[in-house]
Amino acid sequence: MIKLDRESLTVRCAYLFYNDKLNIKEIAQRLNISRFKVSRYLKQAEENGFVQIKFNFPGIRYETLAMDIESKFGINRVVIVPVTAEMDSKTVRRTVGHKGAEILKEFDKAVSIGITWGRTIANMVEDLPYGVIHLGRISELTGGYGMINPEIQSSSLAPLLAKKTGASCFQMHAPIITSENEIAKSIMSDESLLRTIDMAKNSDIAIFGVANLTKNSMMQESGILSENDMEKLKDIGVVGSLIGRFMDSEGKEVETDYKDRSIAVTWDDFMKIPERIALIGGWNKIECTKGLLSGGVATTLILDSISALNIMEQDTELV
Repeated sequence: MIKLDRESLTVRCAYLFYNDKLNIKEIAQRLNISRFKVSRYLKQAEENGFVQIKFNFPGIRYETLAMDIESKFGINRVVIVPVTAEMDSKTVRRTVGHKGAEILKEFDKAVSIGITWGRTIANMVEDLPYGVIHLGRISELTGGYGMINPEIQSSSLAPLLAKKTGASCFQMHAPIITSENEIAKSIMSDESLLRTIDMAKNSDIAIFGVANLTKNSMMQESGILSENDMEKLKDIGVVGSLIGRFMDSEGKEVETDYKDRSIAVTWDDFMKIPERIALIGGWNKIECTKGLLSGGVATTLILDSISALNIMEQDTELV
């Protein structure tokens, strides 16, 4: 599980102690830190002026919102990235990707990571400087989409991350979804691809994004799905896709005609990866994100602040 920085821990300890009236033992259990650290952070909160009549920390709104989502959905950790409604989608994805790169810096050299392709993931990889961390292994969790735009290729992300972190790299040289079942069966029998899948499913951490079913989605832009295909998927309850598979609003894999055509780790193997970090950039993915939360698909969620607010507001309206 990723670690919160000292400032976030200081604020959370103080809020849980003064506002929610939890004792030091309860806070230590909630934040998975020692009681000694809780006491130290409470003292620092007072010394730094975080605790007065009201909280003076500028990010308190986002920290409390993150804790509300964690509590409501039972997710280990939520990291909220402040954005504004004036930002375009590219800027939002870049901002969330930057936060993902910051969190990557916390990982040690023994860690193995499985990644998917996505615009926000691409921003994370591009934003990470060379040589600041050293990882053990990078593995692709899925095949590729091919060329999405002139700037980014799906086949370049894993090698670029490996190059920046000194890690070994295992790629799936295949499409994420094939046109026929027999083609997928033939590809999946390849020894090299099976080795990559084995490495991917045994990753310590999965870093992934989720695609919705709109006409600017990854699946349609890459030519894998037509608009008619997406409408049919919506009719059977699909709200989004990840790792080349399709998910409903409860965060469960939907049985589709594409399941046996996916070149990727299986849903069950993906769910066995200990730490699964979702990067969500853009408020057009609310339904997908709620599916991730409802089904426990992500253990850590990094998302923009507008999406976070919408998730809680929508839940309030539905009650």
